[in-house]
This record gives sequence, structure tokens and C-alpha cells, in this order.
Amino acid sequence: MQVAITGSTIAGQNGLAMTNLHLRVTGRGSLPPARHLEISELGADLGQWIEITGTVKVADTSLDRLIMVVQGKTKTCLVYVMGPSTAGDLKSLLDRNVRIRGINSSKTAANRLETASLCAPSLDEVAVLGHGARPPEIPVVSIDALLNRELGPWTNDPVHLNGMIVSYNPGESLMIKDATGVIRARVIQITGARVDERVDLWGYVGFLAGEPVLRDAYFETRAPVQRPLATVTPSRSEHSTNRAELTRFADIYKLPRTEASEGLRVRLRGIVTYADPEWRNCFIQDKKGAIHVVLNQSDVTEGQFVEVTGQTSPGGFAPEIINSTVRVLSTATLPEPVKADLEDLANAT
Repeated sequence: MQVAITGSTIAGQNGLAMTNLHLRVTGRGSLPPARHLEISELGADLGQWIEITGTVKVADTSLDRLIMVVQGKTKTCLVYVMGPSTAGDLKSLLDRNVRIRGINSSKTAANRLETASLCAPSLDEVAVLGHGARPPEIPVVSIDALLNRELGPWTNDPVHLNGMIVSYNPGESLMIKDATGVIRARVIQITGARVDERVDLWGYVGFLAGEPVLRDAYFETRAPVQRPLATVTPSRSEHSTNRAELTRFADIYKLPRTEASEGLRVRLRGIVTYADPEWRNCFIQDKKGAIHVVLNQSDVTEGQFVEVTGQTSPGGFAPEIINSTVRVLSTATLPEPVKADLEDLANAT
């Protein structure tokens, strides 16, 4: 459509913008030729009709529209495809080379590209140029094998993990564990998922603040295995709610993994020695030990004397507390640190 627009100009985040708009359709027309830009060049031609090419690393519709992360030569671009989410197998887009036309909606700071993004009017503007291996065909590897592998060109290829959710911040991060370790993933999807739910996770190995992570990650929850009622026998977990609360640190971190996975009720008091609410990490300690807590609140800081209630989980390396509630009782002095050398840390003593 050809339109006539009237309004007033204002200073916008990325230059001039308009307000008090009035739009009038004047006829039909053709879209102008799209200028081809590399993703790293999206700091220019803001608001213009452009074209990019790259490889789809994430395809998600959990926000009721298709959102993709597209990898260029050196940067990634977040692509929003307008209109209702498409039906069909979105995984068919993963690892495909594509050409996308749309409006350059990137953000800049001090005339430098800060966040590359593109708004495509429909899926018609997404053209598949080539094909690659689909994630479901990638074999599952253990977290330990992944983290202990020497870095190399393989980090440009997707990896496939399977594990239990430790923590989940929709649209931002997901942490999973398997029998060998724990890893965090950066995600854009807001798919409903719960702590201790089993998921398949695909992504690309990278580092954030020195921590190994999966970047441009995507996950799918696994449906629980259904067993015939006749074969089901009562397990200890069915009676765990009748067991007395665990109130001593030693009783928790000495639990076998099978018992820790039963979600036993916990009530502990100790001093917070480390807290990172953004990443939902916390450690509390008493005179005889310490334990990791998966946080669900933002008012926890180091140096607080707290009471923690929750449930046990086997954790990646040792039992931990999930589904936690932290009640601040007072402030406290941090305990005297235990002196250890690198050999002690390597041996986990």
C-alpha cells in the first residue's frame, strides 16, 4: 500500500521519530528493492527496508510469533516475523541458511551497533537458501564430556544435551544438570517448564564472564513416561512428605543421589556466604558445612542469617535445595574462610 503520513517529529532512541500520526492510504505500490547489509552493518540504515543473510540458530514461537536468532559472519541478529505463529515443524528452519527482508529495528549506542534486530512482515520474506543437520539428529552428549573437551572449531556446531532443569528464567536463561555436571544456557523462549522437569537442549558452546554456557540455545520438554497402573509400585518418594524435615546440613549433603532426588523437605538456618539472585545462585553455611540453594527471590544478600525451606535435589556435584523460600532473620558476620590450596580444590576436599 502507498500511504500519506502526517505528524510531528520527536527525538527518538535511534534518531528522529514521529508522534500524533495520521495515515491515509493513497493506492497500491510495490516494495522497494531491499538493500543488502551484513548483520554487523545494521547500525546504519535504521528503519529502512533491508535484506540480511545468515544461519538460523534458534526458531521459537512461545511468544505467539516466530522469533529467530540468525548468525551472520561475526554477529547474530534477532528476527521478529510479524503475524500469527506459523504451524508446522519449526525445527526445519534450524541450521538453515536464509535470506530475510524486513525493517532494520536495531539499537545503537554512541553511533555503534548495540543490538541487531529485524522485523519481517511475514514468513514470505524468509527464504531458505541451504540445508544443514537438524538438531534432533545430533547425538546426546554428557555435560562433563562437553566441558572437558578441548576447545576448537567444533564450538561452531550445535550440541545436544539432555537433563533436568535446575533453574529457569523465561526469555533469559535455563540451567540443566545431568549425572555428570551442570551448565547454563541463554534462551529467548518462554516455553512453560518446571524445575526438575527433563528437557532436551541444543545450543553452541561459549563463555560468559569466564563461565561456560550454551549460547543461542533452544530446549524442548520431555513428556513423562507413562506406565500401566498395574505395574506401578509405591516408591519412597510417595512417602517423602511424611518424613520429618531435614534440619542439619550434614543430613543433606550426605544423602545418596537416589534419596536427594525424592524432594525431601528441608528447613535450615545458616549464614548466606554468596548470593546472585539474577542467576538464582546462593550458598548458606553453618559451623559444619555449606549447601547450594536455587533462589526464587531477589532480596537475599551475603551476610544475612536466614531460614531456608525447600526440597532436596541431587544437584550436579552434591545435593542442593530447590523450590526454596528464604526468610531473613538477622544480619551476621561471615564465617572464617577455610584455607585451601589448588590441590585441595581439585580433590574437592
